[in-house]
Amino acid sequence: MQVISLSKQNRKCLALILKRKFVIWLFAWALAVVNIASFAADNTPQLVLDISPGITGSNPEKMVNFKGEVYFFAEDDEGKGLWKSDGTANGTLRLLLIMPNTPGAYAGELIAMQDKVFFRLRPPGLATLLSDELWVTTGTPQSTEKFFTLPPTYSAGNNALFTHVNNKIYFRAFSSGAGGELWVSDGTAAGTSLIADIKPGAMPSGLTKLFDVNGELFLALKLSGPCELWKFDAVNEVAVQLKVFDDSWCTIVNRPVKSAGGLLYFISDTDGSGVALWVSDGTPVGTIAIDINSTGDSSPELMTVVGDEVFFAATDNTGLTTLWKSNGTAQGTVNVSADVTPEESMSAFNGKLVFNAIAFATSIFDKRLWISNGEVGGTQMIGTAVGSNILYSLTTTNNAFYFIAGTGPNAELWTSKGTDESTEFIADIVNVIGQKEMLGVGNKLFYSQSDTQHGEELWVITTPEDSMCFPVKTSSGVVVVICL
Repeated sequence: MQVISLSKQNRKCLALILKRKFVIWLFAWALAVVNIASFAADNTPQLVLDISPGITGSNPEKMVNFKGEVYFFAEDDEGKGLWKSDGTANGTLRLLLIMPNTPGAYAGELIAMQDKVFFRLRPPGLATLLSDELWVTTGTPQSTEKFFTLPPTYSAGNNALFTHVNNKIYFRAFSSGAGGELWVSDGTAAGTSLIADIKPGAMPSGLTKLFDVNGELFLALKLSGPCELWKFDAVNEVAVQLKVFDDSWCTIVNRPVKSAGGLLYFISDTDGSGVALWVSDGTPVGTIAIDINSTGDSSPELMTVVGDEVFFAATDNTGLTTLWKSNGTAQGTVNVSADVTPEESMSAFNGKLVFNAIAFATSIFDKRLWISNGEVGGTQMIGTAVGSNILYSLTTTNNAFYFIAGTGPNAELWTSKGTDESTEFIADIVNVIGQKEMLGVGNKLFYSQSDTQHGEELWVITTPEDSMCFPVKTSSGVVVVICL
């Protein structure tokens, strides 16, 4: 018996046949497509292209999704370049050779905008001063071009914090008259400039973080004094101060920040609340702490956005670290499950949360894969076959999620669709220590991997789509299983 997975066009044809009940033609049609059908993706890892042949590897990095293709930096035998790929060897193309075999060239952020990909390059420093170059591409070598060179600076870290908001890039850059301040770019020379001198004069403002919150720009500042939270008014091109924190560690800068439901979620240690969850709606009065531990620090960790809510691990008055969620209000901040302690990884998948956790009823070393819908009684363990393991790099595609189980030479790549039955081993994946860069693009998972024949290269897995299958007997007596 043969199993056939049809292209979308062939599926539509078959659906039309079935809908109109042209059953008399089905046998002949099924026999005709046997030799031309494409077989189903089966989660088999495929090397996309051996960009740098041999064991050296091209070391793909900084992957982003732009219009269904992955853009990344990689090195071939000529040097580091900007590449793109659709997951096939023929569809993998170098767009730019940055600096031919020149040590010291720096490739910064890749940011997918609505109509172009923005990136920053720094040629090797030939003198004390460094000048960063701003580039864009729309996906062809001809469209890949430098459009602006930032003012020279003495420190490689001065130009940073590149953040995409409403099809513009905001960032910190230094100039002789304003110091380190807020700049903006639309990907053209004419649209790139200093936009706000928050602390007027040649001294820098202490701009240390930028956040996109539903199309609005928030800023964190720290110079010599306390941390400050600001919001940038793009219409009037002014920055407005929201809150000054008496937090000497400036926790808002050093911890992850999330945006959900038009709110900014962050962590701070101020106003007597200890290390706690904070929320801001962009107004001073709407910037508040949500304190779930009146006896000490709640220390929220692993903040993950699921819909308009944020899930996180936190410690309440019992001293136990468990799973929580918040909609930005005190009443809407609730304990989801008091039975588990979330560990290394959390991710959103199909409106639910998948995460690695320890159940209190088991050993402290018994880490398992869990899923939660955020409701009481809606948290359960899945992936029994994975066993007890450290899980990293939870990454979603259209209809599945992937993760690394274990570390070092014993690491394994797994996939799941959110049930125990759908959780399955894919392949051994070597030399993994901690989080690994992986990117979901449509129903494809892109990641870098080395094996015995290749160094670190770009690999792809195509997630099998959910199918409806039925057997058909052809005129020659062969039974063919057709999957829609």
